[in-house]
Amino acid sequence: MNSFEKPSQEDSLLSLMNNKNTSLIELDKGQRLMLDNALFYIKQGAFKKIKITEDGREQIAHFYYPEEIIGCSSKDNKLDSYQTVSLTTSIVYKISEHEILKQMHSKAPIQTIIFQLMTRRMSLGSSVVLNANADERILAFLLDAYARNIDLENEKALTLVMSYKELGNFLGLSPETISRRLKHLAKKGYFCYKNRTFWRFNFPEMNLMIS
Repeated sequence: MNSFEKPSQEDSLLSLMNNKNTSLIELDKGQRLMLDNALFYIKQGAFKKIKITEDGREQIAHFYYPEEIIGCSSKDNKLDSYQTVSLTTSIVYKISEHEILKQMHSKAPIQTIIFQLMTRRMSLGSSVVLNANADERILAFLLDAYARNIDLENEKALTLVMSYKELGNFLGLSPETISRRLKHLAKKGYFCYKNRTFWRFNFPEMNLMIS
């Protein structure tokens, strides 16, 4: 790279990931990620953010996908009633709060990258409206998941890592309703699917349905 060129966002992010104060952590499916005043960048895998209710039930509040960040604020880390659990074998970069502040003061591109990752997660992750009907919730979720999964650049199919039970928990629907409405929506031509893999999305009609 020419000494007069500014570092790209990819170069800046890579330098942060390769920093000696940044560690690589691998988690198995079902393993809890401990949020201890650090930022976690998801390299591979996916997570669910859950809360255990007073009667012992699990309530899913959010899903995280590759190239998103977890624990991006002290507020997130202080939510002791929530847990972040891996949905599959996952790999994350753990960046200490001290290192984040250090990098943000010394490298402007890092500030931009972290802000963009936070904004991406917040804007897309909040698109599912729970006061909508079942079909609208499912379509909104699929659009959201498609937009947030980076591995789709060269792929046209979306494979969900969560079970229908977990999806239903998040959307406030039973697994049976999820299965029944997916069949209905596929017959209507919104998408094709088999098990948890979806393709041939009719994006204009999907967006029209949830607008």
